[in-house]
Amino acid sequence: MKLNRNYQYIILCEDVQMRTFILSFLDEQDIKPQKIRVRSIPCGEGCGEAYVRRELPKEVKILHATSYLKQVLVVCVDADNHTVDERVKMLIREVEDDKKKWSRTNEPIVFWIPKRQIETWIHFFKWEAVDENNVFPHSGKRPESCKNVANIFSEYCQGTREMDCSKVPSLIAAKDEYERVCRLQR
Repeated sequence: MKLNRNYQYIILCEDVQMRTFILSFLDEQDIKPQKIRVRSIPCGEGCGEAYVRRELPKEVKILHATSYLKQVLVVCVDADNHTVDERVKMLIREVEDDKKKWSRTNEPIVFWIPKRQIETWIHFFKWEAVDENNVFPHSGKRPESCKNVANIFSEYCQGTREMDCSKVPSLIAAKDEYERVCRLQR
């Protein structure tokens, strides 16, 4: 199962490494660049996670106002020292207000939340032994170094590559999010 090429994809992420990873993933899914809009943190803006939390309600509001368009919002933020569920709850609180609870069940929104950081996933797909408690070095000046591993992530999400992700449960959650949105696109 692949993402629908007729949809537009909005990426909201916290850094260049995530942006490169997601763009490479979408390219592997045959999503054309003109179907993608990126909302990553501007240079010198500060904390990327705070930027994503601040911008998420705006992007959800735009998504709802333009619901007649076929769009998917891809939100990627590191879990850091939190669990994936805790980070999801933090993001949901940003969107909810006092009057209304918000449910993502039928929303065309993907939450990809690597435990610790995106580098955990990158090192895992480079066939290195990882767990979600270790911090891995950033790719620094070479964010494009993750392109090949994003392709493996795409194959994993599509089910064309079997992988034991038991030591990286955030990847299992990411695949579940992918499958949920693919079902919504039918």
